[in-house]
Amino acid sequence: MNVINNNFSLVNKGITLNTAPFTTIEQNSFSINSPNGSDDSYGIFSYYSEGCDINNNTFATSASNSSATRGIVLVNSNRCSGDQTLLNANTFNSSGTGSFKSAIELEGDNRNCQLQCNVFEADNAADWRFVSNGTGTGTKPTLLDAQGTDPHLQMRMKKIPNWHFLVPGIEMLVVLEMAMIFLLIIMETPLMIK
Repeated sequence: MNVINNNFSLVNKGITLNTAPFTTIEQNSFSINSPNGSDDSYGIFSYYSEGCDINNNTFATSASNSSATRGIVLVNSNRCSGDQTLLNANTFNSSGTGSFKSAIELEGDNRNCQLQCNVFEADNAADWRFVSNGTGTGTKPTLLDAQGTDPHLQMRMKKIPNWHFLVPGIEMLVVLEMAMIFLLIIMETPLMIK
């Protein structure tokens, strides 16, 4: 299934994937309402859906970061095929006046997931929130593989796993730091900084 170039305006629940593997969601715009009562609000909720490509979407809200408003929620994306789920180049709160409780929320086994080049512009309560799966003695930890690997390395040379801009003008400093790290990885030689 592909969901491409749509505008989800003033939604409480934008897209819900329930065992919908290999879905592509890209270049969509989500304007997410504050939740009603004890309910929650989200842009994308992916439940037991593996191998998804969620990229280049924008998420905005006018809610406060204490409400149950979330951008993307992944629950148990690591299933039987082992295909990787990729969250890449999504922007959170590009035009909204509020912030998210969780820009990206991970619950359960998401070991096959990579989060790369996502932009967090607002003062969210959490950019990445890890939520345990289950309650009581049945509680299972949230699992996520090491971040920063690029499944499409042959097609593009990106090694920047995450961005977070709160202060105007800091972008250049972050870019320079990431460029130095990338060069160190390529050179595989130690760098002495005094």
